[in-house]
Amino acid sequence: MIQYKKLCDWEINRDLFGQFIRRQVVEKCYRWEKDHWEIRQDPFIDDWSEEDYQVLIRCLKNTVSTGGLVQGAFCDGVLKGFASVEAEFLDEERRYLDLTSLHVSADARRTGMGRRLFFTAAQWAGENGAEKLYISAHSAVESQAFYRSIGCVDALWRCQRHVEQEPCDCQLEYVISMPEGKPHPETAGVKGKPHPETAGVKGKPQPEASGVKEESLPEAAAPDGRSVSRILEGCVDSVESAVTAWGAGADRLELCANLMIGGTTPSLAAFRQVKRLCRIPVHVLIRPRPGDFCYTEQEFALIREEISIFRKEGADGIVIGILKPDGRLDLERMKLLTEDAGSMSVTLHRAFDMCADPYEALEQAAALGIHTILTSGGRANCIEGISCLRDLTAQAAGRIRIMAGGGVDASVILRLFREAGVRDFHMSGKMICQSPMTYRRGDVHMGAEAFGEYELWRADGERFREAARVLRMAQV
Repeated sequence: MIQYKKLCDWEINRDLFGQFIRRQVVEKCYRWEKDHWEIRQDPFIDDWSEEDYQVLIRCLKNTVSTGGLVQGAFCDGVLKGFASVEAEFLDEERRYLDLTSLHVSADARRTGMGRRLFFTAAQWAGENGAEKLYISAHSAVESQAFYRSIGCVDALWRCQRHVEQEPCDCQLEYVISMPEGKPHPETAGVKGKPHPETAGVKGKPQPEASGVKEESLPEAAAPDGRSVSRILEGCVDSVESAVTAWGAGADRLELCANLMIGGTTPSLAAFRQVKRLCRIPVHVLIRPRPGDFCYTEQEFALIREEISIFRKEGADGIVIGILKPDGRLDLERMKLLTEDAGSMSVTLHRAFDMCADPYEALEQAAALGIHTILTSGGRANCIEGISCLRDLTAQAAGRIRIMAGGGVDASVILRLFREAGVRDFHMSGKMICQSPMTYRRGDVHMGAEAFGEYELWRADGERFREAARVLRMAQV
């Protein structure tokens, strides 16, 4: 059982950190190159020396003595996580409060502790008049994935002191949006005030607030092991749409090609560009052709090779699905694909909606170790399939994530959240844009005449922003 509580000055001493393991292994970091982010190799092991701990203790004591928050997370009475927020505003307009630390012990990561700590910090900051949390966050790929997954974005205003102290950090902000008098949905029912998650501090903690340095949490879990995080996944088939969805609040991306025909495997070049430009997890659709999901031996061999390629290229997940002619999951082939995926996350795509028995397929997918099922509830869209989605969510019972897809936008998220218990949402948010071509031939077609040669599908940033806002506000 994880317990959270606000720390007093007298509790913050060296003994408090006696069983805290700071160690974080970092391989890759983001670096700003002219006008975009690049992922660079920068391997190091981040840990704290005895001197670092003494500096940290002085910083946290100062935070408490000046009216700020230091929140601790304890397992069996032992400190395993903490976060701090300063009481003094960073900017003259008094919008930003500073999240100055967020750390989880190496043996307590991936428990949801960091996420709880973060949202407790947000709640406290909101109660003390802040519109936003400011985070000078470590640029490690894992750290950035964590912050993006909980709704942090590039800071619109930058604290020059933080930039000078940690020039390689990514300057982020989190918009605090809570109804008056209501607890944050992620912290409701928690006594004291909970907080975010570890993001490795390169070098030493600074005597003055030097920003959050913490490790990522791909998917949070409640203390009893149930998954509690919420995900807005953008389904995109171009670099332009990926950048739009990411910038507008998507937590992760499903990258594909040819979305207008249901999606197929994207090009490697497109994947590389999206990974370079977007600082959120990228899952890759592996689908060799449009149509059904019953594949030949040659198609299956192609699927396996593509999984291998994208795994080596650093994909965070794959999106797959294979059926037998009788409409059941092809368990033998699916098992091989999940093994090929290695440590990548695996989503069973809407082949699930073509299954003869979705409830049987759910059990089979869970037994295979698949992480997520993307489904419209076996109907044309998620609202038509809401009763099935409710049943699937109950049956899954936290063993496997149920992600609603098919007709998802801001207008349906609250209903699905409240009536079906769905927490994860998949949307393309597409709009049709006109090509910049001014010379047009109406008598020559490059494909099916149903698709206009001069119409482009792109993600609509406003639709993503509204969906992200609604999901952040959702409360069961």
